[in-house]
Amino acid sequence: MKNGQVDAANIFSTDPAIAANGFVTLTDDKRLFGSQNVVPLIAASKDTPAISAVLDAVSTALTTATLADLVKQVDVDKAEPATGRRAS
Repeated sequence: MKNGQVDAANIFSTDPAIAANGFVTLTDDKRLFGSQNVVPLIAASKDTPAISAVLDAVSTALTTATLADLVKQVDVDKAEPATGRRAS
């Protein structure tokens, strides 16, 4: 898209190229593409109210915008995923 070879592309909504290149995301009003939500999974035997509360808090915080920024930090800014610091 950036160099004009294509007019549209199917890419992840968290791809840092969207913001970096000023691309516009389109609404999938026909629901042709399935959602790609982060879903925490644990064994039923390990489920407790405390664990559920933590997982719910993480799920609430991981919006598409937040995930896109995290991906950008690693892919574009070259931050280390474990620390968030720029790799040396």
